[in-house]
Amino acid sequence: MPLYSCDQVYSKELYNECMWCAYYKLRSYKKIVLVLIGVVLAAALIFVFLGKYVGAAIIALSMPIYPIILRNTINKQIDKAWESNTAYKNLNYHVDFYDTYYESVSKNGTNKIYYDKLFGILESEHALALMSGNNQGSMLAKNQMSEELIAFLKTKAKVIE
Repeated sequence: MPLYSCDQVYSKELYNECMWCAYYKLRSYKKIVLVLIGVVLAAALIFVFLGKYVGAAIIALSMPIYPIILRNTINKQIDKAWESNTAYKNLNYHVDFYDTYYESVSKNGTNKIYYDKLFGILESEHALALMSGNNQGSMLAKNQMSEELIAFLKTKAKVIE
């Protein structure tokens, strides 16, 4: 008999939120942006030393565009991954949570994962991902889960900050 249960839908919104959460917490999105800005500033300084002040100004003034370009590039990657994953698009699944493991059941089959094998938990405003590795996990919409279940899961694996 499970301790907790919930029904979920593997939606594009859930996928999108979990992927952005992973970029922020696992792939160091902020570090990438800082390195990108550092490279742009270094290029601007090189232009200054070469006496190309107009080029330096253009590079420096265009700096806010680079994080936007990076964000759009990542969004395109997420969209492409979603479109290619036909087996999970809008998939309905049921998850039962036991003391030592959880089990998800869908038309694609059954998956059983022990909590002690989890890499960690990613949490965003509306989603929770039980990560079995740094690039794969079970995505769960928090609005389909009780507060007690969320608290229970946080005792079973570390929350990745």
